[in-house]
Amino acid sequence: MKIRTSKAEDYKELADLFTETVHSICSADYKPEQLALWAPKKIDYEKWKNRFQDKNPFLVIENDKIAGFAEFENDGHIDCFYVNKDMQKKGVGTLLMKHIEQQGKNRGLKRIYSEVSITARTFFEKHGFRMVRENIVRMKDQELVNFIMEKELTEETAHNSN
Repeated sequence: MKIRTSKAEDYKELADLFTETVHSICSADYKPEQLALWAPKKIDYEKWKNRFQDKNPFLVIENDKIAGFAEFENDGHIDCFYVNKDMQKKGVGTLLMKHIEQQGKNRGLKRIYSEVSITARTFFEKHGFRMVRENIVRMKDQELVNFIMEKELTEETAHNSN
């Protein structure tokens, strides 16, 4: 597995990965109508193309396919952290998280943070994040629960990320 930044032509594969992952992996924690609002199955590829041009996510590549991706903003915010539904529990997320932690340390950040789904909470906790608070996201007539989580970056964190 290797990590690279996204290229302009990756947007369709990334949008598909996002949608498929949300609908398959998060279905145990969220209702179908919540998933439909979070990740509409009718994908607006133009929206995703524009988003990824702005966000330039990190990708994990395995066998020439995108196994996972995450957006990491300059202030330490992790957005859109997703692993392909067929690559769960194979080290993709851990590799991506270690890369983000190292990038954060390289940028001189003291902490990284994210809004994390019910489904992803355990993964983030295993990687040293603590819950700041529960959050309710309102989308049309639905409420989705997620958690604002953060991790302090220390010298030890950066060292362990190598």
